[in-house]
Amino acid sequence: MKRPSFSEINALVESLVPEPGRCAFGPFNAYKLFQHAVAAYALDNQRALIDYKLHWPVALQQARYLAKSLKGYSSPPILKPLVFRDDARRGYDEQGIRRSFYMHRLREDVGSERATLMAQPLSPPEDTYDVTRAQIDALRSAPLSREERGVLRELQILAARTSNWLPAEVMPYLYSAFQVFFESFHQHYQFFRNQPTQHFVMTTHYHNEGEIAAARLSGIRVIEVQHGLISPFDVYYCYTEALREHSDKALFADDIIVFGKYWKNTLLSGAGYNDTQIHVAGDYTIDGLKQAAAATGEKENKVLICAQKNLSGDYIPYLRFLLKLVQEKHPDWEVWVKLHPLERDVDRYMAFNDESHCHIIGKDGDLNALLNIAKIQVTIYSTTLYDALGKDVVNFALQDYGKFSDYAASMIDSGVAWPLLHDEDPIQKFQQLKDTELPLKREDVYAPFSPDVFQALVS
Repeated sequence: MKRPSFSEINALVESLVPEPGRCAFGPFNAYKLFQHAVAAYALDNQRALIDYKLHWPVALQQARYLAKSLKGYSSPPILKPLVFRDDARRGYDEQGIRRSFYMHRLREDVGSERATLMAQPLSPPEDTYDVTRAQIDALRSAPLSREERGVLRELQILAARTSNWLPAEVMPYLYSAFQVFFESFHQHYQFFRNQPTQHFVMTTHYHNEGEIAAARLSGIRVIEVQHGLISPFDVYYCYTEALREHSDKALFADDIIVFGKYWKNTLLSGAGYNDTQIHVAGDYTIDGLKQAAAATGEKENKVLICAQKNLSGDYIPYLRFLLKLVQEKHPDWEVWVKLHPLERDVDRYMAFNDESHCHIIGKDGDLNALLNIAKIQVTIYSTTLYDALGKDVVNFALQDYGKFSDYAASMIDSGVAWPLLHDEDPIQKFQQLKDTELPLKREDVYAPFSPDVFQALVS
């Protein structure tokens, strides 16, 4: 699979889909579905090409779903006023109990009597949910409702119009993206309709457009919970002005809560969300729960590399370079590597555990504890740079290295890290910078948690 940068993908989307108004269908706008298709095309992602049936006549598709329903399916349980979509990531609270990293504190504040927790595909199977994936997936076999047939027709009309202007080689990716959207919309509309639910709380508005559309058509307000880095170089957050007049229909959440004013200002630099939709709720994560009690400990000679998800092709060559440098020039130092919670190439990193001066920390490692010990952090781009603020860590973002050098440059522009070239000595540079403060402050990024902000949204 090819690996273009986010900037290259964004530029290709803007060139192939210059008028977001062309992406309208029914009460919605499919601009993000076009993004998915163009990104998959740019990446030459063959897994994104599926056996789509969207072009079949609606009557034939209706008969197909009806035939599936004859095999039987279970109706969804009665939901509560709030539905939380599990975020899959886990952390440990002050007592060492494993919790949902982003959702636990929010759910705890509203009370279990008001909230239903639904699993998502990546949810740890050993945890407990009010609604399992099997219950949601069973709804794929439900017959199509009148509203769903209407959405299907609108998608078909949009696809037919689009074939007149989108390059033919991109169309299979678009049909596939439309099919994925409709399948998700169908099962979640069956899940949400005729329920007493008022709010649906989730992370990542992108690749979850079917769920958002289903909630909207069911009269349910969608709240997005910030789950990580938001950057002007993101594919799915800071949109160009061309989308602004269509953003209310483009399957974003109705509201988004963020950790601090820094993230709100970043979102406002794009056209996805407006000022009234963005709410600073502070640090509602499990790490935020522990932050007040977790004073910075005794510092050790550790260089912490926080590897970004599925970028082992960039991080492992740098790890080899850094280990050689430490072994030869700084034998009193160690390199620790913290894997991303959703890393797929774990074995490639674990192979370095036998190297001297090296320690690989798995996906469940405690980032707070690591930052309290480490003196230096090196990464390309990551929220871990922001997590390190206020912890007496010197942050470095690798520049002119790998496919995401523009993203890494934005870390310097934001004031959260110092620049480091891939062949520079970070320990030597640390000695020069260790008493110099970065311009960005922790409270700008992670404000104290304000439960009233979320409570006001769901009251």
